[in-house]
Amino acid sequence: MGESLHQPLQRYRQQAIGIGAENNRTRHECDDTGVATIILASTSPYRAELLTRLGLGFETMAPGVDETGYQAVSAHELAGLLAQAKAQAVAGSRPGRIVIGSDQVAVCEGRFLGKPGSIEAAIEQLQFQRGKTTLFETAVCLVDANGILSQSC
Repeated sequence: MGESLHQPLQRYRQQAIGIGAENNRTRHECDDTGVATIILASTSPYRAELLTRLGLGFETMAPGVDETGYQAVSAHELAGLLAQAKAQAVAGSRPGRIVIGSDQVAVCEGRFLGKPGSIEAAIEQLQFQRGKTTLFETAVCLVDANGILSQSC
């Protein structure tokens, strides 16, 4: 599937903040055309905060992926499918950029727990989980500027 997720991001970060250069430059939030090089295929403020902590400039873009139509054997597989779909959806409209897609799927006793959508559904989910273990599977998919896919689940 290409190189690991860490390698292209580390390379970008080193270039952006001038690691190895004689004078450390401030990080660049945009390339020389004024456009962000990294796009987070998400509108989640939590994912944006995680990327901000890395010190990388980026923009966010809603991937517009319908998460309901996916059939998966496991939460692990579903998280990977959704992360890939999100990254590829945005990469298709933003060629030449590094796109990061991510998803997280909760599962409790074999039941996938999606976004509840209402207070009543949230209460039902919480009651179902009471006294049980809930597992969160997270996946990240990166499509680099050349369209090469890297994924970590």
